[in-house]
Amino acid sequence: MLNILGVSTSGFDDYLKREPSKQSLRKRDIKAQIQIKYDESKQIYGAPKITEKLKDTGVKIAVKTVSNYMRKLDIKAIYRS
Repeated sequence: MLNILGVSTSGFDDYLKREPSKQSLRKRDIKAQIQIKYDESKQIYGAPKITEKLKDTGVKIAVKTVSNYMRKLDIKAIYRS
C-alpha cells in the first residue's frame, strides 16, 4: 500500500513516531476549551461569547479562530426568539 501512495516505509515509520507539534497541541487544547464553554452555556453561546469567556481565562484568541474551530467541531449556537 505504501508503494501505491509513493511513501517509503522508513518515512511512514518516522511519521508514526513523530511527536505532535506545539501548534497542534494548542489547537487541541483550545478546541477542548471551546467545547467545554459551549456545553456550560447549554449550547447557547456563539463564537463571540465563547471568545469573551476564553479571554477571561487568559487565552489569547480571535473571534474568527473560535468560529472556525466551532465549524470544525460541528457546533452552532442555538438562537432563541
